[in-house]
Amino acid sequence: MGCDIHIYIEHRGYEEGRPWEMVASDEATFDHRNYSLFGVLAGVRRDGPPIAEPRGLPRDCSEEVRKRLEEPDYHSRTWFTLKELLDFDWGSHPERENCVDFLEWLVAMRRACLGLDYRPDEYRLIIAFEN
Repeated sequence: MGCDIHIYIEHRGYEEGRPWEMVASDEATFDHRNYSLFGVLAGVRRDGPPIAEPRGLPRDCSEEVRKRLEEPDYHSRTWFTLKELLDFDWGSHPERENCVDFLEWLVAMRRACLGLDYRPDEYRLIIAFEN
């Protein structure tokens, strides 16, 4: 049985206290099973070190994302701000070469944020896996 990834992107604007809102579901971008990436993000299907142990769903995630990711078959829920992913030392991770597509996507997201005058810490990816 394979494992799939589900990624939702939330944004929170400049104003303090503003709630997180779902702005995209990027499942189509990651529709292939890249177990190296799954391992780097959450320790799923790989023994190597993840960026961080799965954190679960954020307490303040949008209701829309919560409803989608609370499926009973989903596991290893976690989240990262775009800033955390951009700041991570990908160059030293043993699975770097197998995550090139994701890294290119991160760079494109960063450019889009800069073009919109948004900060990377105003975006986060909320991720879950499904067997």
